[in-house]
Amino acid sequence: MRIRLSILIPLVLMAVSIVSTLLMFMLEDRGNRARIEQHMQREIALEMGQLQNILYNRLTAGNEAEALHDLSLVAMRPGIRTLLVADEQHRVVLSNRFPWKGEPAAAHTLYVDAEAGRVVQVGASHMAFHAQQPALLQGYFPLGVAYRSGGLDKRKGVLYVEADISVQLAEARNEALQQSLVFGAITLLSALLIAWLLHRLVSRRVHVLLEAAAGLARGDFSVQTRLRGKDELSELGQRFDDMAQRLGESVIQRERAVRVQQRMLDTIADGYWMLDGTGCLTDVNAAYCRMS
Repeated sequence: MRIRLSILIPLVLMAVSIVSTLLMFMLEDRGNRARIEQHMQREIALEMGQLQNILYNRLTAGNEAEALHDLSLVAMRPGIRTLLVADEQHRVVLSNRFPWKGEPAAAHTLYVDAEAGRVVQVGASHMAFHAQQPALLQGYFPLGVAYRSGGLDKRKGVLYVEADISVQLAEARNEALQQSLVFGAITLLSALLIAWLLHRLVSRRVHVLLEAAAGLARGDFSVQTRLRGKDELSELGQRFDDMAQRLGESVIQRERAVRVQQRMLDTIADGYWMLDGTGCLTDVNAAYCRMS
């Protein structure tokens, strides 16, 4: 089975373009995700840091209504799904969902009591994306929620936030997909252009050369490729045409010389014969035939 390079090379290029498009999409999507996650973590850390100070001042002063108002304003930020304050018993003190007050924080959210307890004990915030919901950012921030009796000891709690980045991820993924499709379309069109150029500049003329060589092998010395141009294949075609013409002329001259020699032998009176290596006759003239 003949393998046509004009088909094989474009197929290889198309396969490479498809694979490179997929790789480009995967790398772009991964890069966008990392960028969005880092940006969200910075934004949430900054906003929660400011809210910590505000809520601390409000709650320790007993202004729970103003604290709830400030918390609700921050909870209106796009992407924030849950924002609440829990005490040491992990019960909701304030939240952007009013019916939750006094209930366990873990009953309505992905709040983890053990993680919140560690944050309160260590006094350092913690942020991470949820293992089962990779688009959900969870943040725990230590917060003083009130003073105990006498005002000498603070009641500690935690500011808990859930931020969803699924919308940003979907938008970034669509953008990466569009860019990858444009890249893929360009590479596929390039492969088709290369296929057309190979067919027009290489395969078609190689086929002409093959047909001419086959004709020359059959003894047709008049065959011509008639390839014109300044590239290598055109030069090869012109050399082939010259070779076929010289071979034809050489064969004609040889046949003419053989006929002349045969006429000369037929006109002489003496007999003429030629033997091969085994002693068999290979050529005789008319005089030899008359002698025999």
